[in-house]
Amino acid sequence: MTDHVHRSSGNLYSDLGYADADELHAKSTLAARMYVILDDMQLPRAEAAELLGLSQRKLAAILRGDFQETSIATLIGCLHRLGHDVDVILTPAVTPGDGPGTWTVA
Repeated sequence: MTDHVHRSSGNLYSDLGYADADELHAKSTLAARMYVILDDMQLPRAEAAELLGLSQRKLAAILRGDFQETSIATLIGCLHRLGHDVDVILTPAVTPGDGPGTWTVA
């Protein structure tokens, strides 16, 4: 039996072949930060959802990684309500016509 090891690109979604890998990676970074902040705050889920302007169901989905249907703007807005700023850095595609640039969330 031969084991195959593949070096990660640093973006799991890209490694798995998702067409919108950069956007999903940015969303996962934002959602992970939300999780850490909310965990540190130790708010009950109902209070956290109210503070963020989300339903408890939507917040639970985001925090368990089901954020594909949630916009980046919504995630940034939630982080803002938690007292955090988000810097978004846009870079052009490597070659014009290669498609959209990459998402980097700091």
